[in-house]
Amino acid sequence: MKKLSCCICCFFLLLTTGSRAGTLIHSVQLTDASAEAAMAKPRAAAQDAAVSGEYTLTWQLTRPGRVSVYICDLKGRIVRSFHDGEQTDAGTYSLSWDGTDDSGTRCAGGLYFPVIRIKSKDMGVETYNPTALPWGGTVLPDDVRYDRSAGLVTYTLVRPALVRIRAGEKDGGPLYRTVTDWALRSAGPHAEPWDGLDATGRVKVTDRDKFNIAFDGFTVPENSVMLRHDPVVSQKARSTPAKTFPVFPPSGKKLAYFTALPHGLEPDLAIAAAFVSGAKKKKNIYQLRGRVPIRLSLTRGALGRNPKEGIELYLYVDGRMIHEGPAQSLPATVLLDTGKFTAGRHLVTLNLRTSDDRAASYSMNVLLAGAK
Repeated sequence: MKKLSCCICCFFLLLTTGSRAGTLIHSVQLTDASAEAAMAKPRAAAQDAAVSGEYTLTWQLTRPGRVSVYICDLKGRIVRSFHDGEQTDAGTYSLSWDGTDDSGTRCAGGLYFPVIRIKSKDMGVETYNPTALPWGGTVLPDDVRYDRSAGLVTYTLVRPALVRIRAGEKDGGPLYRTVTDWALRSAGPHAEPWDGLDATGRVKVTDRDKFNIAFDGFTVPENSVMLRHDPVVSQKARSTPAKTFPVFPPSGKKLAYFTALPHGLEPDLAIAAAFVSGAKKKKNIYQLRGRVPIRLSLTRGALGRNPKEGIELYLYVDGRMIHEGPAQSLPATVLLDTGKFTAGRHLVTLNLRTSDDRAASYSMNVLLAGAK
């Protein structure tokens, strides 16, 4: 009787398994041909290889059964369905995914992974779901460096991760540039090209006294691919309802909060700044006097609307923060009181940061009239 109970329990597990494959599904692999081509060229490999193209999914089945294959995002939303309950024999299979959803629309930029489910007559149900293993753990390499002569940010990963690299000043100083914006990187050494300049090309960031490289990264489910960001498509895709597949939330030690951002991993933004009054341009540099309002506007990207993405604005003069405050919407205005600074040449930097941990920067070299 005990032996029979054990068999029944094992059979029940096979019927209800919702994690990774092992008995019916083997050798699952989702590959990006463009990324593999880039890896063959060291310099190109430093670029974000996740571009729009063909992705190939392969897998093996040990038994015949009804098979469904899905491509999901990190929130479990099914963007593309293949073989929806289709009767399939044992064997090796493959399919191509062009990065579009079931309606043929280009998917929003972000991370995607495959889910495979089979229902067999003699072995029950099994699901390959890569989120069943621990993922979402923070990855912080300790060898991040900037090679000035080569113009490369170098680092080494002990495991595959999604990474973002920003350049700025430490001790609460301004952000100047996003060097790498949420790119999927394999384990091993990497080199990201960067000319050392800020987002406007006006500031040599690497010459700043408090120059700092900020690295964010977290582990991802196996067989994940990263689509290149397209803010216009992202906004359109987000408004389209999608079916969902139960995914396992991040698990393990030191989880990264990025996986729980309301709008997912959207790209960083771009901003521009203009003086409303109190400024004259002479010899390609603005001369400022008095209380000068600076109007900041969005030039690339869009803010999340549901829920509303919060905005925080920062104003720095020579790397020192002189204003921090929320903004209800963009464009928005920040006031610079030139009377609080000595007369002469100064660096003015504006930063925008959002509740989804997105950022943007804009810098200007100016001449301040100073105190009267």
